[in-house]
Order: sequence, then structure tokens, then C-alpha cells
Amino acid sequence: MLITIQTEKESFVPTALTFTEKESLSAGYLEFSVLSDISFSLGEGISLLSEGETVFYGRIFQIQREGKCQWVLAYDLRRYLLYRDTKVFPAGSLYDRIRLLLGERNLPAGEISLKNVTLPSAVYDQKTIFSMLSDGFQTANRFGSYPVLYTQGEKIQCKERDALLLPFFAVRGENILRCKTEEEILSDTFNRIQLVQKQRATGKRSYFVLEDPKTVEQWGILQYSENVLQSATKAQIYDSLQSLFSEKNRPVTGISLTVIGDFSCRAGMSIHVDMQDEKINGIYQIKEVIHTVTEGSDTMTLKGERWSV
Repeated sequence: MLITIQTEKESFVPTALTFTEKESLSAGYLEFSVLSDISFSLGEGISLLSEGETVFYGRIFQIQREGKCQWVLAYDLRRYLLYRDTKVFPAGSLYDRIRLLLGERNLPAGEISLKNVTLPSAVYDQKTIFSMLSDGFQTANRFGSYPVLYTQGEKIQCKERDALLLPFFAVRGENILRCKTEEEILSDTFNRIQLVQKQRATGKRSYFVLEDPKTVEQWGILQYSENVLQSATKAQIYDSLQSLFSEKNRPVTGISLTVIGDFSCRAGMSIHVDMQDEKINGIYQIKEVIHTVTEGSDTMTLKGERWSV
């Protein structure tokens, strides 16, 4: 596989590189080393190409030099969503909110293809753009929409998780080099859902709670709590309770694979995993991927979460 890096002035083959992405709202980054006197500049645009196809585009944020050896760190364009801002949003679609936030930062938007989800009005004071988007994505989850924000070449795109199922199969005995499975209730498991509605006129709060006695006895109380809009009806609140309860009241089952490298595998996308001996067979969303390329070696480490059989 031919791996090259293209700067604004020239292309070259790096000595070694690591390309890391996480599905949770964050920026992907490329680290590489090169033994040459190539001139790099902070903020310079840079691309990683595999067989001539762009798999990463970003800007250089750090350069280290020692003699002719240089180490470069570049982030994709989502890095510009990590800065803070103060925003007031009227109620409107998630689609429009994404377009607005990208447009205000002159970030090129590609395809944004989502289910029709209306977000409530919101006020953010000195919050990152990522945190604003995260709130919108969590709201979308309750209505059966699972947005994934990712980069495609020089553009930022957003699609439903279902639309990002790759024709990639990780198969024991073929391309899987190492495997570790995981089951946990640490990060995103809750068996007691509490929604709180405050009436501004009186200051009175109403509490809406749904819990699972069986898992409470098994795991203890794992409580998820958030506020809901004053204007939300009881029917809407109970719908949100049921949706959150269905989504959160389960252990998180994951998998960590070391696989022969394939740059089509990106964080947020999903792959087929087939390991019959371990009774693992299903679709896993890639939560984190690290592509590592050195001389004579091209592998990737995937951390995935199961979402479909």
C-alpha cells in the first residue's frame, strides 16, 4: 500500500505515522516523522493519501525538530470546533444548527443527511462548539436519530450511523491479529432516569423518574438526571423517559481489535465482526481507531461498541 503525505508544496513518504480518531465529538489527528529538510509551517494544510486517495486533511499545529529528523502533529478541521463561544439558538432543526456553526467558522460542509429532528431553544455561555453539538446529538438520540460527525477529505460531514456501515469484515483467522472483549457499566449505563422540570414563575420543580428494580439490586443505583424544558408536556417527558431508559439500562459491550490496516475504517463508522469461536458476530460502531504505519507494517487498533446483530 502506497502511503504519502502532501503538503502545500510537495509530497513525500513519511518514516512512520499514526492517525487517530475517536467517535465522540473530537478532532482526529495525524502524527508523523520524516528524515529530511522539508520545510513545514504552522497552520499549513496537509493531506494523508493512501493509494492516491485522501484519508485525512488537516492543519499543522505542532512541529518538533532535531537535526534532520522532524515530528509533525496535524489536526483535522474539527479541531476548530473545540474553541469556546457564547450562543443563543432559537428552536430549529439539528441540520440548520450544524450548518450555522460550521458556516460561522468558515469550515467547509459536505453532505449533512439526518433524520428530521427539531431541537429546543438553547443558550450557551462560554461553551465549546463541540459541547453545543453534543447536546443536539443527545436530543436526536431520543428520537431514534444517531448522528455521526466526521471528515471526508477537506469537508466536515454528518450522517446517520446506519448510513455509515462499511463493507468491511473483521474475521478471526483472516485479518484479525488480536482481540479483546469488554463489558462494563462505567461510562454510559444508567438504571434510574430522572428528568426535572422547573417552573420559573413559582420555582417549583417536578420530578419524573423511571428505574429498573432488578438492575438496581444487581448494580446499585446508577442515576442519569437532566432538566427538561418548562414548555414540555407530560407526554413528551414520559416519551423521553422511556427512550432514555431503553437506551441506557444495559451494560456496554465492546471489543478491541488489532487488524490489518484499512484506511476506510474511520471513527463513527460501523463494521462487521465475525469471530465464531468467541460467539461474536454482529455490527460494531468504531468508537476509536488508531492507524499505525511503519516500514513494512500497516495495522489498526479498533475499539468498537455493538449496536446490531
